[in-house]
Amino acid sequence: YEAMYRRVHRYLDVEDRVAVLNKRLDIVNDLLDSLASQLEIRTAHRLEVTIIVLIMLEIAMELVKGASLPGMVRWPVRLVQGAVASLVR
Repeated sequence: YEAMYRRVHRYLDVEDRVAVLNKRLDIVNDLLDSLASQLEIRTAHRLEVTIIVLIMLEIAMELVKGASLPGMVRWPVRLVQGAVASLVR
């Protein structure tokens, strides 16, 4: 059977077909690696933007907290402190 197998193997060009399939699979693998890299870059970019926005919010809160009208910013705290103090008495 081995002689027949070799003739059929040569007739069907199995080695050439395997080589073509391997090349195509390598191309698909490279494409998937490229897509994974792009997805990782996009996720990293979103995280960077989120961090920048959070830092900006923190700066804005500190600016409001240290504004020239501290009584207007602190009135809710005083209100809550007064309510707690009246409940404790």
